[in-house]
Amino acid sequence: MKIYNIKNPVVIIYEPRFSCVVGKLNELLICYEVADDRLEFTQVPRWIKNNIDFLIQKADLVTIASRYLYDKLVKKRRHNIFLVGNGVEVEHFKKARKNVEIPSDICDIKKPIVGYTGAIGEWFDFQLIENILKNYPDFSIVLIGPTFPEQRIEIDRLKKSYTNFYALGKKSYNLLPNFIRAFNVCLIPFKINELTRGVNPNKLYEYLAAGKPVISTALPEVKKYNETIYVAENYGEFLSYINKALTSAHDLEKFFKIADENTWQEKAKEIMKIIQTEKR
Repeated sequence: MKIYNIKNPVVIIYEPRFSCVVGKLNELLICYEVADDRLEFTQVPRWIKNNIDFLIQKADLVTIASRYLYDKLVKKRRHNIFLVGNGVEVEHFKKARKNVEIPSDICDIKKPIVGYTGAIGEWFDFQLIENILKNYPDFSIVLIGPTFPEQRIEIDRLKKSYTNFYALGKKSYNLLPNFIRAFNVCLIPFKINELTRGVNPNKLYEYLAAGKPVISTALPEVKKYNETIYVAENYGEFLSYINKALTSAHDLEKFFKIADENTWQEKAKEIMKIIQTEKR
């Protein structure tokens, strides 16, 4: 701080592990950003819970990514708590609308491709994926993203059992639009439980910015877009929406409008407005 001559900073904390900086930086104010319900992950250390509780009480501002989480946390803190949502780098993902090069490890995979980008963890519904594989043997199911160790066994099992299943692993963020361009339909195949009810998935806005039809399980934050994307209440609906998404005409302008309303620039402006108001 002294090296860069920073005085009275506004400190935004995303990781609870950094709660220790509160009161140590002569800060003007502390903003705690809540993107997920971390307490619902399995095997959460007690110190994480303590740090989260501390930040919720001590931060000058708390910003929340989803309505479900907001309604949950406002019971613990009734002042200076704001619903901001999640965002997307539209200029990056709109590259998928253009004739960008499709990476070699997906360009030869049989079409149509039903794809997913993102981390694969305890929230990921492998039973749903297996239902898609069984019911659409002529379709390719492609997952792109890092897999948590606990879910590795499911990935390996599906690879051995289905010739139309591809898990390509973690890819560079810079290349995600190139991979998404190869998708015909994009998926958000999350389980519905207390962990995921608070999720506002970035990938929804990324897929829409790329101009791709989206099928999602019935996450609360996703349901508000059910006139633009396909929101499935059960496995049967999800399976039926795959054909529908492939064969139906889509209003791409609606896709782009949702993405444009949720850019990181718009989110930053909203947070800055909140901070400026609090500083007065």
